[in-house]
Amino acid sequence: MLKYESIKALNWSSLKEVSTSPRAYRWRQDHPREDTAALAMGRAVHCAILEPAEFAARYIVRPADIDGRTKAGKAWLDDARASGREVLTADQGETVEECVASVRAHHDVAELLEGCATEQVVTWTDPGTGVACKGRLDALTPRTVIDLKTTRELARFEQDAARLLYHAQVAWYLDGARAAGVVDDDARAWIVAVETVGPFDCGPLEVAGADLDAGREVYRRLLDTWVSCRETGEWYGRIPVGRRLELPRWAPGFEPEEVSP
Repeated sequence: MLKYESIKALNWSSLKEVSTSPRAYRWRQDHPREDTAALAMGRAVHCAILEPAEFAARYIVRPADIDGRTKAGKAWLDDARASGREVLTADQGETVEECVASVRAHHDVAELLEGCATEQVVTWTDPGTGVACKGRLDALTPRTVIDLKTTRELARFEQDAARLLYHAQVAWYLDGARAAGVVDDDARAWIVAVETVGPFDCGPLEVAGADLDAGREVYRRLLDTWVSCRETGEWYGRIPVGRRLELPRWAPGFEPEEVSP
């Protein structure tokens, strides 16, 4: 079976770069984003929740009393890295455990995830453009597509979801799963959000109605732009043609706006 990275098809993380600009998309093809602590934590939480049987094979938690500056600590780290596993600090390991416990304790989240196939690679041909597409879906059943997201603040998650285009990502996955025939035509889309800081709250959020339509409009616009740029060979930046500079009205030199009493 081909590895996901070897499948020659457009995925969401690449297409999303077009929202910055087509030039940004082309740049990222040769300059992948650097890994971050937040991304690493997200991967660990995903593995522990979605593939718990695989967690011990991929990760090892460094005990709090292991000091990497000592001879014994360095030897422990060398052995851990030689095993091919990613090393988590004791605090990171505790965070993963808290996230898993939160998900298991939430009735609706646990029910959503029960019996799901996880980390499923799906490929399809977009019917509107003929573009070969792919996605690695966190969890699915014939009736449900689920995307797991980590967050630092559940209270702000919906604002963050809009800014980070999560609704477009979920629409991409849902439509792709439908086109591939791995879910029913009336399958529903959900995001499971879990905090990576105390109190480690979590919850399920369905992406439906106008929100799903908006996400679909976003990814279709990005896909149409990507196709157009591929055909013309012009991967333009944020300002493709000259335009007038428009400063915010709080810029120095503007009269302050009157405030009504």
